[in-house]
Amino acid sequence: MVPADGEGRTSTPDPVLAQLRDRNDQLELENKTLRTDLDAVGKELGLTKHDKAELRQEIERLRVELNNRPPRRFNTPVEIVETLTPAKAKEIEQLESKNKHLQEQLQRAALEVGLPPNVATERRIAHCDFHINDLLRLAGKGFIIEGKDFVHCTIRGPGVISTFEDVRPPEQKPENTSAGSGYDPRTLTVKGEPELVLHEIQSDSDSVSGVIYLVGCTYQNVTFEGIGIAGSPEEIKFWRENAKFEGRGSVGMPGSEVHWEVVREEDSDG
Repeated sequence: MVPADGEGRTSTPDPVLAQLRDRNDQLELENKTLRTDLDAVGKELGLTKHDKAELRQEIERLRVELNNRPPRRFNTPVEIVETLTPAKAKEIEQLESKNKHLQEQLQRAALEVGLPPNVATERRIAHCDFHINDLLRLAGKGFIIEGKDFVHCTIRGPGVISTFEDVRPPEQKPENTSAGSGYDPRTLTVKGEPELVLHEIQSDSDSVSGVIYLVGCTYQNVTFEGIGIAGSPEEIKFWRENAKFEGRGSVGMPGSEVHWEVVREEDSDG
């Protein structure tokens, strides 16, 4: 077609249309290659025309699905950095100061009652003379003292302890709780007569209120004075056979009047 002025003009090709044509040519070439490969595979596998037709349809379906698939987006984790404001920094500083003050108070309280300053967090308690209720107050949870190693200690009452069983329900027991206690039987000393300081509890009875349970603890060169010991018949049998009992005295079970007296051997002779 010639313009009105009579001069011929060369039309500029549309770039988008050119890209579509190139893409179509590329797909046609790929399809031709696939058909050729399919024919070769079909001959090797002995495929029928029906099988080849189904394979072509599946290839075409996958090609359409691949072309229509949206581009993948990779989620890059974003690190969120909290800005520490002056007010927040001051709050943290105050909390750290308060925590340090509380720790110092606990350490002073422990030293005053004959216990190591870090008794709440340290396992080993060595060469100490203390009352069981002070240890429970500083390092216990409820009526339980857990995971302590007593070495060359004198543990005083009044109080009744049980050293074998963890009476907490399973869901409240930590996973790393020691299953049992450890003893050096030759070095266990109990002040009092077995019949008066040992209290048998039947295994089918509920836990006795007021008893202090020592869970997962070990004992080496330990003396119990003014302390009653409660447990199952098997546990009481262990204490009778392995501990050394000295003097005379009794410690009643919680809820009853607690009696305690020590009569020295030289006093009883006279």
